[in-house]
Amino acid sequence: MPVLHGMHASHAGGLWRGIKDRLATRLLAEGTWFVLLGVAALGCTLFGPRTMIQLQGLVLLLSGLTELADGLTNRVPGRSLRTALSGALATLTGLYLFTRPGVGIAGATVIVVMFLFAGGAFRFLVALLERFPQWRWCVGYGVASIGLGIVAVWTWPRTQKWVLGAVVGAELLLRAGMLIAMGARWRPVHPPAARG
Repeated sequence: MPVLHGMHASHAGGLWRGIKDRLATRLLAEGTWFVLLGVAALGCTLFGPRTMIQLQGLVLLLSGLTELADGLTNRVPGRSLRTALSGALATLTGLYLFTRPGVGIAGATVIVVMFLFAGGAFRFLVALLERFPQWRWCVGYGVASIGLGIVAVWTWPRTQKWVLGAVVGAELLLRAGMLIAMGARWRPVHPPAARG
């Protein structure tokens, strides 16, 4: 057997499969969590403006902390920094909205639109430049996130009562879809055990 940096290729292949298994599980779990947060964000539109802004902030804060923790604890080169920076952006946006519900619907929508544009552009550009595995999902998410920001601006002020919850919820559901699709793609297909 060939030797790779002091270990047999079969052992290195087993390590890589283990990393892929953990990454797939992590992506699927995060995606499921983001589905729940997205549904919660959509439901926040039923509350008054101040409560809705605080709840949207809390949802973004939780999603950002999840991404930040993932970025700081995962060991996939390159992905760690991308995920941590994206999580930091969502965390700061959520923290601002949560602690300052007095900005009003208009102010909160402007902040969320800036978050959508910045986060979407960041993921889009990084994915195009780095071409990491599954990069196309990040490009699609980036385009969709920017598109949500454009929709929010385009429909304002007619939609001011529900646009904040709708775009935050849609963004989280898009992010969930991207994570679940990437996790499913990384999930290895194990052949059935041979019967004796």
